[in-house]
Amino acid sequence: MKFHAEVEEIEVPANEAPEFVIDNIVRNSIQHGKVKPITVEMKAFRDRDYCVLRITDNGAGIPAEIKEKLFKTRVSTRKGGGLGLLLSKKIVEYLGGTISVFDNKPQGAGFEIRLPLKISFL
Repeated sequence: MKFHAEVEEIEVPANEAPEFVIDNIVRNSIQHGKVKPITVEMKAFRDRDYCVLRITDNGAGIPAEIKEKLFKTRVSTRKGGGLGLLLSKKIVEYLGGTISVFDNKPQGAGFEIRLPLKISFL
């Protein structure tokens, strides 16, 4: 596996929960990428009042029929619970953010997580 990160130092009001989200996405890239070596890239930057985190890989990508239900219960292409991305979405939404999936051009999958820099629900 190859890993590359370009991250700005940005403070987000959250506990360790976003670590689960990042870990889940990277682990999925490794398990489902179907290429060797898999390359995972992570970029974090500020966009107005949000921290944006993009995680991409050079793997096989996510088929359209799975992408549509990716953040729903029990969606998995392998044996396992299929709950990781559902929990990831719930965590991000609880923190006031959004998570989305996109095709990484020319090959692979990408996720974008947007977390607010200020807490609005306290």
